Amino acid sequence: MVDREAEREVPPKGLPGTPAREYLTVAQLNRTVRAAVDAEPALKGIWVLGELSNVKPTRTGILFPTLKDDLAQVSCRIWPQDLARMPFPPENGMKVLAHGSIDVYEKGGTYQLAIDRIERFGVGELHARMEALKAKLLAEGLLGRKRPLPPFPGVIGLVTSDSGATVRDMVRILVRRFPLSRIILVPVQVQGTGAAEDIAEGIRVANVLPEPRPEVLLVGRGGGSLEDLWAFNEEPVARAIFASAIPVISAVGHETDITIADLVADLRAATPSEAAEKAVPDQEALRRDIDQGERSIDREVRHRLDESVRDLEEVTARLGDETTGRLDEAEKELDRLDQLLASLDPSRVLRRGYALVSREGAVVDRVGSMSPGDNVTITMADGSADAEIHTVHPGTM
Repeated sequence: MVDREAEREVPPKGLPGTPAREYLTVAQLNRTVRAAVDAEPALKGIWVLGELSNVKPTRTGILFPTLKDDLAQVSCRIWPQDLARMPFPPENGMKVLAHGSIDVYEKGGTYQLAIDRIERFGVGELHARMEALKAKLLAEGLLGRKRPLPPFPGVIGLVTSDSGATVRDMVRILVRRFPLSRIILVPVQVQGTGAAEDIAEGIRVANVLPEPRPEVLLVGRGGGSLEDLWAFNEEPVARAIFASAIPVISAVGHETDITIADLVADLRAATPSEAAEKAVPDQEALRRDIDQGERSIDREVRHRLDESVRDLEEVTARLGDETTGRLDEAEKELDRLDQLLASLDPSRVLRRGYALVSREGAVVDRVGSMSPGDNVTITMADGSADAEIHTVHPGTM
């Protein structure tokens, strides 16, 4: 069997009539270059600064972007497993520090930077600046204040860019959830040179608007890189938020983006859309709460009315029993008094043969009160008679 590999390693002899020369095949050349590269520590685990381009998905999931600067470019490769571990997806135009090693592709005679990690360029410095400002504001007491928000704001201020999807989404959500609120937009620059000062001025302007001025401010912008959001990490914005007499909801970037503005604001929303949701109540939820409250009140009123009716019936029954008992006792007492009164009726005495003596309409009850010559009336059961007293015989009774 012919050893083809060994055959390629041995340079063939020169052709007849030509001087013999040693040379490499293309494959040998590329293999030699690869070996040299593999043996060079300076080309392993290196960081390369550049701008990503030609970032596009492939069927296999392997990315083959280009890393470039103003003077040159280099082809790159990112395996799917390395891509999955990266903190953010590579994008065209992104300036990054790419970590990896040089890999020679023998068959094509090319080399690539095999990237296993990427970082946004300048992020470390920005984070350091952010932490320094955070410590300064914390020492001054600007990070702890959290004022309550109005439950039903009549006027809402938006301090953000007047273009793009962010402001449209916020307005749409505010109108859908609570159409009774009036919305005032204070347009500001949210990115680039001068953005921080413009945002701070927008907050101050919102605070001096003529009445009715906003009762709550939504300050923010949509997502982006740390550099894009950096205006909201600047000191002027932080101090303007703290100085605002109107409570502020910060609405910067995505859920994972936390800025200095978020820390100073009275409430932090993960996204501008969430800020709009937190700023106003949901009219549909309010209707459900009102309906539920009406049903609860109706049930309570009916329950208490039923209890009152039962109590009234019990009291009425008890009073009826007591009244009946008292009436029976009163009737018995009346009968007894009737009998007593009947027993004391003078007419009954007179019918037994007794007489009643009166003088000038007054009953004479003692003989000693009469004198001879007195005119008296003698009343008996069947009538009366007038008489004159001739003689008085006082007795011993």
